[in-house]
Amino acid sequence: MSDFDTVILNFTPFQNSEFAQKINVDFIPDWRQFARLIFSDESEVIAIGSPMFQLGTDVLGTNSTLHFDWWLPFVPLFIAESGAVIKDIHPEFNYYFALVRHWSFYLHALVTKPEAFVSQFAVGAHPQANSISVASNIALATTRFQRPIGLNMRFYLNHGGSPMKGSGPVYWLPEPTEVTTSEAIDLILRERYGFQFERTPPTWITEFPLPSQEPIVQEIGVKELQIVELTSQLAAAKGRLVEASKFQKLLYEQGEDVLEPIVRAGLRELGANVDEPKQRGREDGRLIDPSGRQGMLEVKGRSGNLRLSDVRELDNWVRDALVVEGWESKGVLIVNLQCDEDPRARREFISTNCAEGAIRSEISILTTGQLFQALVADQQGRLNRKHFWDEVFLAKGLCSLPDYNQRTNSASQVRDQLFICSYDRVNTVRVLPIG
Repeated sequence: MSDFDTVILNFTPFQNSEFAQKINVDFIPDWRQFARLIFSDESEVIAIGSPMFQLGTDVLGTNSTLHFDWWLPFVPLFIAESGAVIKDIHPEFNYYFALVRHWSFYLHALVTKPEAFVSQFAVGAHPQANSISVASNIALATTRFQRPIGLNMRFYLNHGGSPMKGSGPVYWLPEPTEVTTSEAIDLILRERYGFQFERTPPTWITEFPLPSQEPIVQEIGVKELQIVELTSQLAAAKGRLVEASKFQKLLYEQGEDVLEPIVRAGLRELGANVDEPKQRGREDGRLIDPSGRQGMLEVKGRSGNLRLSDVRELDNWVRDALVVEGWESKGVLIVNLQCDEDPRARREFISTNCAEGAIRSEISILTTGQLFQALVADQQGRLNRKHFWDEVFLAKGLCSLPDYNQRTNSASQVRDQLFICSYDRVNTVRVLPIG
């Protein structure tokens, strides 16, 4: 509110006490904002309507109410009476009082508020001020007994009893009787401030269409239907995009509720039959590849590197399934390591002892980057699925499949030779030796 020079307060709706009681006073500008406004340069405040109201309700004793004068440093003591005689109209407001045929209140006196409040109000307007006094109180119109029914109030900020700064005018006008208050406010803006407004078209004007309107109305109707249809198509396309983008999670997610399900979905996409884990926290699923080979899954997502305990845990599950169930399988450890980093910047995430432990246990380590690249190649029609699954099941340690980090790391150094598979056409894999 402090960004405006002029503020018009429409108090007429508050004559409905039920409505006024429902107002949340926490959303009403407080007196500090009005203190800065009233004493700012070239400011004006115009209040319209009867002051006989109170905002909010105090039924719970919370003092969550505001009296009509909460925004002023003085209390205008109004008397609730009514009459039809309006005299001595100030020429500046002739246009306004032409819309007022009777009045319902007049000013009796300006009463000082508690000294502590006035002092706070003064400081809110200027840090060096300590009191406020009335500079003038001019009637804009009077009753037949010379009682003011329209006010122009001005105040002084004082320091030690000496005036420092004058306020802008604060007007209080009675409610108009010949037009609505909104129409009266438009008149004030036009007459006093030079604003020009077009009237809001009445509802009945639609009964008088021009011939040139009809084709435009029809065009608008067609375009609105197109917008509805396109909006529906856009929502459906966004849904398909979310579904199509799900495998991107392989490059950054972790945890059994997010990374593990998307890993299993990716393996199914490449032709494997993948079972969900039967017990949370024990095994991360079992798979059978298109050639009938069985694999025990362990999925790890970490912001750090692989741990030797990850390798040992999967080896234990493979051995337990063989001893308890007679289910012979290959351990497949699928890892998203340094998952907070761009996959192209990840380095040295499988230590030598982890790689050697995987080789001894004949565990295959497949990175989610390798799985993601295989899915990309498969969608492009360039992946030879048999070669992919052969590499997964024949690998001991890190799989030699394409990954975003092509730099040799300590895990790959324990292998006799590292290969990167380049998928260049359907059913063909070109193997390039590195180093």
